[in-house]
Amino acid sequence: MAKPRRTADIAQYASEPFSDQNLATIFRFHTENPHRLITRESGWIEFKQTFSWGNRAEYAKTIAAFANSRGGYFVFGVKDRPRDVVGTDLAKWEATDPTTISEFLNQSLGVEIEWEGHVVEVRGLKVVVLYIREARRKPVIAAQSHKSHLVEGEIYYRYRGRSQRIRYSDLQNLLDEQRRDDQAAWLRVFRQIAKTGIENTALIDLATGHGLGPGSKFYIDQESLSHLKFIREGHFTEKGGAPALRLVGDAAIVPGALIQPERKVLVVRNIHLPEIIEGFLNRTQVENPLQFIKQVCFETSAYLPIYYYANLAGLDTLEKIAKVVEGVNTTSSSRKILLQRLVGQDDLSSPIPGANSREAGKRRREKLQALLNLELSGGDDSETVSSALEAIRCLTLEQIDEGYLNPLLLQWFGKYYTQEGFPDRFRRAIAHLDRLRYRPRE
Repeated sequence: MAKPRRTADIAQYASEPFSDQNLATIFRFHTENPHRLITRESGWIEFKQTFSWGNRAEYAKTIAAFANSRGGYFVFGVKDRPRDVVGTDLAKWEATDPTTISEFLNQSLGVEIEWEGHVVEVRGLKVVVLYIREARRKPVIAAQSHKSHLVEGEIYYRYRGRSQRIRYSDLQNLLDEQRRDDQAAWLRVFRQIAKTGIENTALIDLATGHGLGPGSKFYIDQESLSHLKFIREGHFTEKGGAPALRLVGDAAIVPGALIQPERKVLVVRNIHLPEIIEGFLNRTQVENPLQFIKQVCFETSAYLPIYYYANLAGLDTLEKIAKVVEGVNTTSSSRKILLQRLVGQDDLSSPIPGANSREAGKRRREKLQALLNLELSGGDDSETVSSALEAIRCLTLEQIDEGYLNPLLLQWFGKYYTQEGFPDRFRRAIAHLDRLRYRPRE
């Protein structure tokens, strides 16, 4: 099957990228060789024999090229010449946290890349298939340079079986297409204003959060309020049709059929990642705990405190928490992982390393003992802190001393959170503490 170009074809791949039909299109075999593909690399398929995080910059270039064209598939477990399905080392794939992949792509390409990954069994062999969605806004431009693969400022595009710098004609077409999409969006806005009437229309300036228009006050009925999605600063775009809104000042909640400003007033504002972490560690009695849970669905990782905020909101069962998460309209992988956490055991604990374990295990064992003896401090070096974060996941509920541990984590958060590799260890450590203390017992 050729590269999908028609709108209907693109919608089919995007809506069901891992359907049996699409996978059968990727994995087409020779009649005489049961493991040799007749499918070639193309503008929408890339094959690799193995997956290795050390090659992430090379992968990012191809992923950017797919995002700038029509999307595509990255398949790990297929030899180059001949194209035999040989399977891939799943241990390397499973050891790489999806949030780590997303964070690297976000930093390297400067925008959120939408992707999904699945392990697929093909003729008895396990392969990893990634589906990269077409970017919502183009072009995707490399934000950082990485070795010889990514060059800051360059735009990559997918051509026949290869990813390379975009040609002038293709860049011009891409910019023209984006311009047409923007014009169509403006026309929809103008049609709605004409339908409503200029005198009955007010706008929200998303740069300042202030209202522009008659009265400049906005009244939101209770039903509509539940559909508003509050997302991070710098990401005020609509995702999947969900309204993205920031308000500065008061938004009065009123019945859908009435305007009664004297009723309950709710102040709505952005929630940032540090607030989620610091609110949990400081045990802050936040006024809108449900919005903290919803915000996790938009973060690059689902391994953040949620049970503490659910406890504040009075959600005493996993089913009630899941219902809140299911109501968040986003296609992000964090929402999916968060739902998986809620329906599974959500066990982030690590076993205590044995006395004869390897060097990393010995360090973790030493730091666990140091934590139990209250010997660690905010002045510890980054290597000590990294091992200590791993050791925190060895703690049981009875061993946790929040009066000692939470202030320590706050100091480490402020000092080391931006260092490479640190965010994931830190998030999983506090998510482990959150689960032990606040997850509903069912």
